[in-house]
Amino acid sequence: MQSTSFSDPADPGLAYRERKAWLALAAQAVAYLPLFAALALGRPSFGSPLPTFLILLTIASAVRIAVLVVGARALRRAWPDDAAQPPDERDRQIEQRGMTVGYIFLLAGMIVVGMVLPFYRGGLELVRIALVALVVADASTYATVVHGYRRR
Repeated sequence: MQSTSFSDPADPGLAYRERKAWLALAAQAVAYLPLFAALALGRPSFGSPLPTFLILLTIASAVRIAVLVVGARALRRAWPDDAAQPPDERDRQIEQRGMTVGYIFLLAGMIVVGMVLPFYRGGLELVRIALVALVVADASTYATVVHGYRRR
């Protein structure tokens, strides 16, 4: 089996768009796993729950954006020829499959949050669960893309 690495531009093991999908998954993990851990543990507290949630969400979103921007620039510098290439038919099919899977997760999550949970939960807890559903849907999109490139 061929070894792949983000740090070796000479390594042809990963397609450029697969690298971008891995970057998106890494950005989500770096940003949202600490957010969800902090929310689950109930720390830190900046007063009432809503300001705490909004501050933590803002920080997580800023971290995700920073990782994506810096990572995308690094990928473009490391693989400028690949970055300049338009997606081919296979790339478009893999992306479409990822978007379809992500949409299914998004739809299921929003049905649960909007049609089931209001009978059992409410307020900020519903918002937190909706955020989890959104992140899972987005992650499933990129995970499906990665899986699509791994199936050769």
